[in-house]
Amino acid sequence: MNQGDALLTRLLVKFNDNWLPEHPVVIGHLRRIWASKSFQDRLNKDGIPVHRWREPKLLVKCLLNYIKHRPDEVEPLFHLLRVFTLRHVPDFHFLRKFLDETVAKVIRCGSSY
Repeated sequence: MNQGDALLTRLLVKFNDNWLPEHPVVIGHLRRIWASKSFQDRLNKDGIPVHRWREPKLLVKCLLNYIKHRPDEVEPLFHLLRVFTLRHVPDFHFLRKFLDETVAKVIRCGSSY
């Protein structure tokens, strides 16, 4: 996946909130890419070119959209937590906010988000 693919997928999701959950093949590819060792290694190495900084953020936003529609699937949520252990330049405040405001409340209340 390159930044163009991530941007196109993110645009589809942004303009049609239900698009990604309706396309399991695409979400399967996104999940495999995010979980792959090669992708994570590339994100964690020093000297990532500036033009590559946006790709992980776009990918996380797409996966987060899927998680919001499929709250019963917790595995992708755990994969996204990896973002806080690696050296990333992009700001992932939106993910932290979702975890704090949505997931934490759901766990306390026992309902779904």
